[in-house]
Amino acid sequence: MKLVLPNTIDRIRQPEYTGENRCIPCTSVNVVIAAVLSLGAGLLFVPLGVVVFAASLLSIYLRGYLVPGTPTLTKRYFPDWALAKFDKAPEDTTESFGVNADVFETANDGNGSDGTDGGRSLETDGGRRIETDGGKPVATDDSSSEDLPDFDDLDAEELFLEHGVVEPTAEDDDLQLTADVREVWRERMADRRDGDRVDQLASFFDVDAADLELSHHDKTTAVNVLYEGRLAGKWESDAAILADLAAADILGEWLPGWESYPLQPKSAVVSGLRAFAETCPDCEGKIELEEEIVESCCRTHEVYAVTCNDCEARLLEISRMQGKKPRPTK
Repeated sequence: MKLVLPNTIDRIRQPEYTGENRCIPCTSVNVVIAAVLSLGAGLLFVPLGVVVFAASLLSIYLRGYLVPGTPTLTKRYFPDWALAKFDKAPEDTTESFGVNADVFETANDGNGSDGTDGGRSLETDGGRRIETDGGKPVATDDSSSEDLPDFDDLDAEELFLEHGVVEPTAEDDDLQLTADVREVWRERMADRRDGDRVDQLASFFDVDAADLELSHHDKTTAVNVLYEGRLAGKWESDAAILADLAAADILGEWLPGWESYPLQPKSAVVSGLRAFAETCPDCEGKIELEEEIVESCCRTHEVYAVTCNDCEARLLEISRMQGKKPRPTK
């Protein structure tokens, strides 16, 4: 009996609409609707109004909304400036694609109550701890601090160019993968393709696979990765996950101190390599760059989308607000 309530709550809870992904405008609209419904019920019977309001707030807390289709109401009645202020879509992605490293943080074991030690702090890379001093990475294991880039101002493209991951094209008007990276990356994707994605992600995050859950309709649709019930990451498709996992495996051959990268910048770097993909990681079909309009809860965004023509898997989405356009395949 003790497990019934938690299991019921887990079935009701929708992490994609709550927590870090909660839409403030939609939540506000739902609270107003809940208040109106409760007021009406309270006019008939005061205790009933209290019950309706409490149940409504619980639904909003667990599911992110009370009334299905709230984004439509929000887009219609909220001014655009208000939506822009609270919009959850970041500047460089359209639906918060990427990893939320905060989900994996554990209790700090430094000397101070705030997890600091002599002015230094500890950040986590999955279960691995990375020392930082004033926001700058500190040398750990076999790496030196000079090997590591400034994680607060990280440009994956510049990093790749500096360390021979990419090179100018023959026309010198664009960048492309170097031959060695192209071959090794493709081989590693083939090696991982038929593996257990949960186990592979657990290894990448350095957590127990039993605590991870993948939520998606099929291999071509967006994938939510949950860690202990919380949204820990979101990818455009299984193919995008495959590309990132393979990239994480090989980039240590080119990027100094790669094993000491914290999870968040490491995730940004491997996803940056996807912009240089030349074929689909899953089926090796031809990929194509398109410009599309997609919705991010309450607003619409123009995006650059890289999609496989054969299996229709979405490999990459980048908002036009970011200003960087993925490379079309030649």
